[in-house]
Amino acid sequence: MYMSSSLLALKKTAAELLASAVLDLFPNVQLYRPYISNITFGYDFILNEPVDEHVLSLIEHKIGVLAKSHCQIHEIEMMRENAAELFRFQGQKVLAEMILEIEDSVVPIVRIDRFHDLATPGFPVDSSLLKYFRLLGTETYTALNPFSEEPYTVVRFEGIACEDQYTLKKVFKRWKEGKKNTSANEIWDSNLFVPCESRVFALPHGAMILEAIKDWVTVFYQQHGFELVSSPDKAFIENLMEGRVQESPFGLSHALLYLLSPLEIEEKPTAWVEFGQLSEIKENYLPTNLLDLGNYHTDQGHLFVSKEQLEVQLISSLHFINKTVKMLVSEFQWVLCSRVSKVPGTGKLWEHCLSLLKKGLDTCEIPYEIEDITELTTGPRVEVRWIDARGKSWKGPYLGVDLLNPTQVKLKQNKSSVYMLELSLLGSWERLIAILMEQRKGLFPFWLAPEQIRILPISEPCNGYASQVKAELKKRGFRVAVDASDEKLGTKVHAAECRGIPCLLILGKEEKEKETVSVRWRHEQKLRNGIGLEELLKELPSPVPTEELKGQLES
Repeated sequence: MYMSSSLLALKKTAAELLASAVLDLFPNVQLYRPYISNITFGYDFILNEPVDEHVLSLIEHKIGVLAKSHCQIHEIEMMRENAAELFRFQGQKVLAEMILEIEDSVVPIVRIDRFHDLATPGFPVDSSLLKYFRLLGTETYTALNPFSEEPYTVVRFEGIACEDQYTLKKVFKRWKEGKKNTSANEIWDSNLFVPCESRVFALPHGAMILEAIKDWVTVFYQQHGFELVSSPDKAFIENLMEGRVQESPFGLSHALLYLLSPLEIEEKPTAWVEFGQLSEIKENYLPTNLLDLGNYHTDQGHLFVSKEQLEVQLISSLHFINKTVKMLVSEFQWVLCSRVSKVPGTGKLWEHCLSLLKKGLDTCEIPYEIEDITELTTGPRVEVRWIDARGKSWKGPYLGVDLLNPTQVKLKQNKSSVYMLELSLLGSWERLIAILMEQRKGLFPFWLAPEQIRILPISEPCNGYASQVKAELKKRGFRVAVDASDEKLGTKVHAAECRGIPCLLILGKEEKEKETVSVRWRHEQKLRNGIGLEELLKELPSPVPTEELKGQLES
């Protein structure tokens, strides 16, 4: 769902009216921050009191009263220290301390009657514009407390606000249906990933999935002419560049590497890719699921092209990403990210590159929306947004022209004809895993499954033959395990099905004597007997990506 500037302003207004209503009912609550997504609005509070359906109903009623009262929403500017003192006086010590961390000496404040909050741009002046809204409920997460070892317990109140009644009903229906889906967090926390502060640890099966993604995306990049490079650690780059590292240390590293290399623009562009972990700035944030991590695995590629190659390479890269996205995910949205240039001296070039991206999208016949992204820093770009079960969008793959990092390393002064494209085929790998889990109901394709094959010996005398089959399959690169427990065969099959394992091999006395296997595929749900090992190997998909990538992805 695309969010227009008017809808964004409406949701920001709804969030502030929500905060005012909650503060009225819970005078001791601590304001934390508003929350806006493409689907919902919300506000996060540090709240230690229980919230039930009756309380939600009271809050919803209070928001409606505020909206109908035509209360004016004012945005004012205050000196940072004065604003902090105001919030301390009002008992909002957390917000007061957060304001003091802001670098600007003047901060924007939103005022609704006696209610004050830290403002973000885009508020309408008439709260009566909020006519169609609905509170959905609450969820709780943990946030780092910079003033104590004890983390905050944060309660997020979330709702939907739309510009008409029909859209409200439509969005609510989608959200309600999506809520029935088991979330990626519920499925995976127990056996794949474990959260720890602002990171997640990958358990063995989680690490297998990340490694499988790396193997696949490496092949795909190499098939499209990219070469692997390796950068020094971020601390070294920050020290070298006196701390001038933006969201992408890879971007700065690759620009610096190209500057230091003897390479010049030739007929074929220089294309590099690197894999690693990146951090998004999420202040005092602790992750609650794989969709919204502050630190994640990713791929990031860069192409160094001439002015004459720029348009062609943008179109080629769009085809490259769009082909990948269509293979992986069933629901997504392209967004053209636009804003005024923040890189000194690049205003006209920024607009030129933005127009080339628009032209590229039109040439590739890719439908897209235009959105103003306030945090965009390196240059104009297009992004793919994954759509989850509830209709929320999440940042995924992207393509852009990096105007910042070449400027920081003074690349243009030394190699004036060079343009630097940035792209990621997958975005956050953990986020992709969560989306795949939702869209595939927890069933990964064969190439990505942490356990591709499980061997089920019917009785103890078959265990030795099961070990032989396992050794042969592992030799061929398959991820395979044996369930040699004393459980009945039906119990073993059920356990494997619950794990979503793509292929089961059942071994009994007859299979042992004839050196065959009985095969049961997840998508077939029927048993085929008397399959020889060589025949099985011909039938199995490749355990790792090959040139037949589309078949691998859909298996």
